[in-house]
Amino acid sequence: MREPTSKPVKTNSVDGLKLSWRDHKYHRFYTVVDQLVDELQDHVWVKTGKPKRRLKGDGLEKLHYSVECLVRDCMAVVLQRKRKSEAAIRKGQYHYSANRPDKMLTYSIHIERAFDGLVELGYLKVTKLGYFDRRGRKDGTPTSRLSRYIASDRLLGLFTADELKALPAMIPSYTDPELIRVRVKEKDENGVSRKRSVVITETSETLQMRENLGTINKALSRHWYDLEIPDHELSALQKRLADNPQNERIIRMDQRFLHRVFNDPDLQTGGRFYGGWWQVVWKDSVECSEQALKCKHQTIKPCDLASPSSVETQEKTICFWCLSITDKASV
Repeated sequence: MREPTSKPVKTNSVDGLKLSWRDHKYHRFYTVVDQLVDELQDHVWVKTGKPKRRLKGDGLEKLHYSVECLVRDCMAVVLQRKRKSEAAIRKGQYHYSANRPDKMLTYSIHIERAFDGLVELGYLKVTKLGYFDRRGRKDGTPTSRLSRYIASDRLLGLFTADELKALPAMIPSYTDPELIRVRVKEKDENGVSRKRSVVITETSETLQMRENLGTINKALSRHWYDLEIPDHELSALQKRLADNPQNERIIRMDQRFLHRVFNDPDLQTGGRFYGGWWQVVWKDSVECSEQALKCKHQTIKPCDLASPSSVETQEKTICFWCLSITDKASV
């Protein structure tokens, strides 16, 4: 394990690979990820008693990406060494079909090599197995739960004591592969309403939306947002959200990017912004109104965030409880 450095190093060029998605300011996190990838490449598997074929090129890039995702997801919910929240993972092979949102995640590499390997190496620990019950509730609604896992003490041990105190701030932001989504409500054969994802037809309008969201998310990535509450209260909040059987949620400080969700293929209804961890806390504490949310600051409607000119990181600041823009002087 290389000693941590005090200044950013080139982390997007490893073993001749161009890991273009990496942000240099999280170089310490990537140093740990690269060590885990090296161990996975040499790992002797319990089932076969020998290592798997070493990955190269595109496969090795996907392995780096998968390890980053797995480590980020479970480390972003660690409050202290003894206070670990669970991260969810989709282990079903059908989640990794050809039309999956994130093409960098494949079943053979993300699950069979990265996840299963990190579990065998003792860096990840499975806490709950997922299930899907088609008959489910009395009204015919299926019930399901994703598998859950946590970071082990061995994984946390790769970071120093001082780093663990500010661990969420060392984790790169989760980048959502679907910035624009369409979710339509339909009734199944039992008459139960369900939401279904619809493929979006790219137009000049959707391209402009993606560009605007890119501007907004770039502004969000330049700052850190936190909850100023005692650790024990944050731990209790995490537990309350995670134990909600109707709407299980987790506060992940790495979720700092936004996406938009529309309710019809023509993008005429919906279009609200989702994705920020602060929205999980907001939904838990306040009953949201269908009208534009207000706060004590001078605000604009959330939909006005579609304009890239609304986001000027030097002159403006974002009120996350209502997703509006306020002048710094009025905060």
